Amino acid sequence: MIDKQIVNMGKTSLIQLNPVTISRMLEIAPNAFLLSFPRSFEFEAGQVIGVGLSKFDDARIYSIASGTKEDQIDILFDIKAEGYLTPKLASFKAGDTLFVSEPFGSFHGSENTAWWIASGTGIAPYRSMLRSGFGGGKWVIHGSRTEASFYFADEFSNAFGHHYVRCLSQKNIPSDAMPDKQIFKGRVTQFLETFDILQKELQYFLCGSAEMVIECRELLLEKKVPYGNIMAEVYF
Repeated sequence: MIDKQIVNMGKTSLIQLNPVTISRMLEIAPNAFLLSFPRSFEFEAGQVIGVGLSKFDDARIYSIASGTKEDQIDILFDIKAEGYLTPKLASFKAGDTLFVSEPFGSFHGSENTAWWIASGTGIAPYRSMLRSGFGGGKWVIHGSRTEASFYFADEFSNAFGHHYVRCLSQKNIPSDAMPDKQIFKGRVTQFLETFDILQKELQYFLCGSAEMVIECRELLLEKKVPYGNIMAEVYF
């Protein structure tokens, strides 16, 4: 059993930011980037770091997307046109200086059988958990409006096979998205509704938009999943 926790992935001015040098910046999908810098700290899979453009910034919070034994720290972000950080961050390149915090948070991976449920960039902590050796006995359910936004799809597909399900919610799904790929036509909540019974003894991790997390949490509770078996992290 785990205690239910909802973490708001917004911004905070209560953490210290230290300089790091960006080692890699990859655009892995339209307006979505994987940023890397050398690892100088220990962390637990699923934890987050604060990110800013200077040490005086109110830090924006991002999940670590790399494994605990890797030499580089990866973070995944997409551009929020109205945002303060991501439009500027997308212009950074290898060699530029970024400011980050020590890792924190209790959205931790474990060896327990579980469902990892995500929307959009909320898939990031599950990549860290997978790369840290916690992939056994897991289902991965990833929701997105577009097929291009199923980040790390090849990696998850190779690791989980038919236990990796992509929920594509755009109204007009291209015909070439089916049938050879494990794609469900609809939202994550609609996929969960196809199950009359969910295993109550499992752990259910939720990470993504506030709308997805709240709706999935309510649906899991309606299906009699114990309150303490739901761990949630909200992205903004």
